[in-house]
Amino acid sequence: MRLRIGENIKRLREEAGLTQKQLAEKTGIKINRIRKIELCQMALHAGVVQKIALALNCSTDRVLMMDNFLLKEKVKESDLTGIVRALRVKYGLTRKQLADYTGYSQTYCNKLEYNEKPLTAIAIERISKALGISVMKFWEEVTTHAEKEKEEKIAN
Repeated sequence: MRLRIGENIKRLREEAGLTQKQLAEKTGIKINRIRKIELCQMALHAGVVQKIALALNCSTDRVLMMDNFLLKEKVKESDLTGIVRALRVKYGLTRKQLADYTGYSQTYCNKLEYNEKPLTAIAIERISKALGISVMKFWEEVTTHAEKEKEEKIAN
């Protein structure tokens, strides 16, 4: 189970009836970069996601596969519990550092860590940047975390 944001962008582009060249023209992103994004060979940053969402006339959440129908298909909301804390620890940040790097309060970061606040596209972008990883890498980490959680539940 891997969330493939590039594949989702390709699907959204095709649904919009656009070629890669047309998407490149609408976004101002070079066509070679569009190809690499769709093949999941290039990291996505907030600005790129916003340009693509605008060109495809959809939300950044939809581009990042966070809209409900895709998210529920791939990762359940319960799979996100603890992911922020797990990643913060894995990448060696304290909660204070995460708060400083994201611009959120420590209280808000605590609520994100315990799934008391929703993980919005903006929060994921900020957290990814604070961790020094791409949004795609964040989602890879989410799916890996979800798979491990499911294996542990089955083992118990």
